Amino acid sequence: MKMLLFSLASLSLLSGPSSCQSQETQVAQDAPIEALQTAAPETLADSTVPKPVTEAASQEPISNELTWFGIEEGYAKAVAEKKVLLIDAYTDWCGWCKVMDKKTYTDVRVIEALNRDFICVKFNPEVVKNFQLGGKSFNQTSFHQWLSYGESTGYPTTFFWMHPGVNEVRYNQPGYLESADFLRLLSLALNSK
Repeated sequence: MKMLLFSLASLSLLSGPSSCQSQETQVAQDAPIEALQTAAPETLADSTVPKPVTEAASQEPISNELTWFGIEEGYAKAVAEKKVLLIDAYTDWCGWCKVMDKKTYTDVRVIEALNRDFICVKFNPEVVKNFQLGGKSFNQTSFHQWLSYGESTGYPTTFFWMHPGVNEVRYNQPGYLESADFLRLLSLALNSK
C-alpha cells in the first residue's frame, strides 16, 4: 500500500531541520514538496479548497486545554463520535516534538479546532505497550509501522486516521509545524473526510 502524504503546495512543511530521526531510521526527507506531489497523487489537497477549521461545529464551549487520550480510549471515542483520530507520534529525545508541544499545541486556535473536530492521541513508539484496536492486536512498533504504511517518517509526525472503525485510510505529515500551518493542515484533513 502506498504511503499517503498531505500535499500543501503553498507551505514548506517537510522535514529538513524540523523533524527528528533516530540513527536507525534516518532517511533523506529533503525532497521538495513538488516531488512528493508527483510521487503521491492521492493527497488531501488535490483540487480542494480548505474550509476554515474555525467554523463552529456546536454551540458548547471549547476547553482552553487540549484533551489528549490514550490509544485505546481515543480510538473508541473516535469510533463512537465518528471523528478523525489524530495521532501525534513523538519521542522523549526529539527536540522538535517538544517545540511543537510548547508552541503549536498551546495555541488557543489549535486547541479549539482539535478539541472540537478531532480525537487526539499522544503516541510514543519507543514506549513498550500492547493494545487492541478494532479487533487487531498491536505493540508500539507494529502500530507505528502500520500508521506509516511501513515508511520511516521521523518525529514528530502527525497521523490522521480518517474513519477509525470503518476503514483504515490514514494520512501523515512529518515534522514540526507552526500554528498557522498546522491549522491549514487540520482544514485539509477535515475536507478530505
